[in-house]
Amino acid sequence: MRPFLRFATLAFSLALAATSLLRAQDGPEPTDADKAFFRDFKRAVLAGDRAWVSGHVCFPVRAVIDGRSRMIANAEDLDAAYAQIMTLDVVNTIRRQTPEALVRTTRGVMIGDGEVWLGEDPAVPAGAPAKVCIIAFGNAD
Repeated sequence: MRPFLRFATLAFSLALAATSLLRAQDGPEPTDADKAFFRDFKRAVLAGDRAWVSGHVCFPVRAVIDGRSRMIANAEDLDAAYAQIMTLDVVNTIRRQTPEALVRTTRGVMIGDGEVWLGEDPAVPAGAPAKVCIIAFGNAD
């Protein structure tokens, strides 16, 4: 086998193994509720419906703005920073994302490479049906 083909085969095998390892660390598959929420979220973002987005955020929420993590306390703060959070790159990531390709990790449901995170609303009382909300914008810890 040619050296390049051996290298390409080895690289492909390593990539598959790494993907399998990362998937093994993920939580369960996203739920139907996660997927339905994402569809509504995507529709709202692409329509420019800031009110819908703000109404579905679990405040306070962390957001990455210009590479820095910032706490967004309420809908007014989100509205003021919306253009810095929902950049063209983020909107395009949301546009390309499909519900079937969502990934659930121990942190929540990841859109794109972590541009937006979905999770269960912690304000929902125990025993009540879970409610999905936006829990982070960007990879902020």
